[in-house]
Amino acid sequence: DHFKEDTSVSRNQNSICYVGRISPVKKIELLLSALGELKSSNKEIPVVGIFGPVYDKNYFEVLKNQVSEFGLGNNVHFKNALTYDELPAIYSKYEVCVNMTSSGSYDKTILESASCNALPVVSNQTFAVEIGTELSTRIIFDEGSSVDLAKRIDEVLYMDEIKKKEIQQNISKYILENHSLKILVNKIIEHYSRK
Repeated sequence: DHFKEDTSVSRNQNSICYVGRISPVKKIELLLSALGELKSSNKEIPVVGIFGPVYDKNYFEVLKNQVSEFGLGNNVHFKNALTYDELPAIYSKYEVCVNMTSSGSYDKTILESASCNALPVVSNQTFAVEIGTELSTRIIFDEGSSVDLAKRIDEVLYMDEIKKKEIQQNISKYILENHSLKILVNKIIEHYSRK
């Protein structure tokens, strides 16, 4: 499949990416508030790349003001949208990929980034049901809570490397067994062969 770790790219320590459109439904302000929480707790602030097309210019201005208000200008970088071919290298460059989308909406970036061994930190409870309790308690934050998102980011970034690898392997295995292109094709064939 297309999404796998790009080993020609060095993964930056203490780094987070967000990939998706710049739109209120994506709740990027929650990530910025979580970073503000970390900063006010005197925690090290990760480098954050926010990649995506601007769908709402007013919202984008709100986000830029929030970066300024929290003093995050040296850490948060807004980048252009990415092509499909650029995504694996970007996911492989960052330790964590965050997704603040509400439960019930299964954002493909969760699976794409995890397939490239970026640890997902998400609020989507649907993902929690699928991967199990032990994993979900580490990477899923309470929807709408910047405080809990800050806690999850801090825990995941500073988790010991053996535990990070174990989580990456478990999530990758889950994706291969449940969401790979091969699995999808087999499900489609099975569905239509019953008719």
